[in-house]
Amino acid sequence: MVESDAEDGNRVGRGLAVLAFIVVVVAAVSVVLARRNDSSSGSTTSSEPVATTTSAPDNGSRTRLDGFGEVLVQVRAADGRTCEACMLLAETSAQRARGLMEVTDRTLGGYDGMLFSYSDRPGTGGFWMRNTRIPLTSVFFDPDGRYLDSFAMTPCPDSTSDADCPRYGPDEPFGTVVELAALEPVDLLMGPGSTIEVKGSHCPAKLERSN
Repeated sequence: MVESDAEDGNRVGRGLAVLAFIVVVVAAVSVVLARRNDSSSGSTTSSEPVATTTSAPDNGSRTRLDGFGEVLVQVRAADGRTCEACMLLAETSAQRARGLMEVTDRTLGGYDGMLFSYSDRPGTGGFWMRNTRIPLTSVFFDPDGRYLDSFAMTPCPDSTSDADCPRYGPDEPFGTVVELAALEPVDLLMGPGSTIEVKGSHCPAKLERSN
């Protein structure tokens, strides 16, 4: 019986040793898995800054009016100061007849105004505000680009007869007319003694406004 008791004790001792070994292994595996989970979790919640891209506003962006081109001009004041402006261009008879009729956007899509070119022949007579929805200021220059006069023009109600819709213009023939909506002539240095000159058929994003 003693022999038998000793064998049982040895078996129990060996069992406890095996159990302890298993516990140690399980604990070690648990630690390794926990570290892997921590590492994986940390990669998805990293505090590293994420690179982003933003688009700076383009102050020179413009939306052209259907059927019209654009033109870059330089205005020179009587005292020598200069100013660039980007205009919608009306140079054909059909474009000049349409002008800014029915336009309701005083910003003119980002353009400074509309330039009516009479390079084919000097213009005579005047402008009227039939079918025009916004007040405009017209600035007239002679065929050599010299300032003639300017007029504040008010839209004619649709009920107004053609005879009662005023005409605006100088007595002299003109070569260039600029219509302004949101700007005043003084904003572009237009006034007595000033001149206007076409500089190109495309406008840069940024205009030279220094004076």
